[in-house]
Amino acid sequence: MINRRTLLAAGALAPFLPTALLAERDQAQESRLRLFSAIEHDGNFGAGWIGVDTPAVSAGFRGHGGAAHPIRKDSVVLVGRRPGRECAEISMRNGQVVQQIHATSGRHFCGHGCFSPDGALMITTESVYGEQRGVLGVRDARNYQWLGEIDLEGIGPHEVRFLNDGNTLVVALGGILTHPDRGREKLNLKTMQPELIYVDLAAAKRIDGYRVADRHASIRHLAVAGDDTVAVAMQYQRDASENMESVALFGAHRGEEVIHLFDRNLLVFDRMDDYLGSVEISNHNRIVCATSPRGNQAAFWHLDSGELLGMYKMNDVCGLAVAPDERHFVLTNSNGEIRWIDTETLQEQPLLQQRVEGVRWDNHLVRF
Repeated sequence: MINRRTLLAAGALAPFLPTALLAERDQAQESRLRLFSAIEHDGNFGAGWIGVDTPAVSAGFRGHGGAAHPIRKDSVVLVGRRPGRECAEISMRNGQVVQQIHATSGRHFCGHGCFSPDGALMITTESVYGEQRGVLGVRDARNYQWLGEIDLEGIGPHEVRFLNDGNTLVVALGGILTHPDRGREKLNLKTMQPELIYVDLAAAKRIDGYRVADRHASIRHLAVAGDDTVAVAMQYQRDASENMESVALFGAHRGEEVIHLFDRNLLVFDRMDDYLGSVEISNHNRIVCATSPRGNQAAFWHLDSGELLGMYKMNDVCGLAVAPDERHFVLTNSNGEIRWIDTETLQEQPLLQQRVEGVRWDNHLVRF
């Protein structure tokens, strides 16, 4: 298991990036939107970009989420699709795979990862499948050497992000057990226990966990606002549940004893076919968006009131990001389409609509 001394040696608690480097990075992000996504192109799995001239690259495996490197600003790590055994650092500068990253023995990646803000560590959600436990894998971000893991005391971690202190991690623990030899089969639906988990990276331990009342609502994705409010998106395992009623699949949490579900209009979740994909927050006006590829819908709520503000119909929509000025949501789908939604009016900006022929954008977008 990873310990505090290992983290200190790796520089996890070192000062953040120098002011000059931070300014350079922020200026680059403000100058233009650059997005990264796992894709399928001509039958090959790889990665593609929006706002970058580099062509798409084949990675040799199907990716899911991605993580932008905070220091090597042209590098993004593509994380293997659950259950996957590979990740890859890819350079946006030349479209080359810089390094392949393999899961350690007895583990598989669970689709998402992130870097510590100081650029020292890469954190990935992983499953120790033989022991039926979820962990955060911790690697040296310079060379991806394995440093250890943090036990989450639960099964099926998926998305992970940092809170704004740069030390606390929040994890969407889906509660679903998988095995790399069994593909996407869900092995424990009768006993699944999803949670929203908080982790102290410096202490290398889980510090809090929160559940929703219905254990078949698998907590899958999340987003973090500027004040550390966490938006929580779920996927309901209807086949394993005896509940045939509408279920709230979205909520928010910020230090309370419970996750506050956005349940004022449950019918919206019926339209999303029990499945939310990506979630992002515009800090400009605290609007949160979640996509549903099964429901062909994106929904918009106010993060604080939980009020449903609008819906947007788009076939197989899942990829989602916020533009650098936080005044637009960017949506993508498997038809290669790119749509821009104004965060004030929640109306599409038709002049910005694009379509990339032959590209199937996968589940998530990463701004870098």
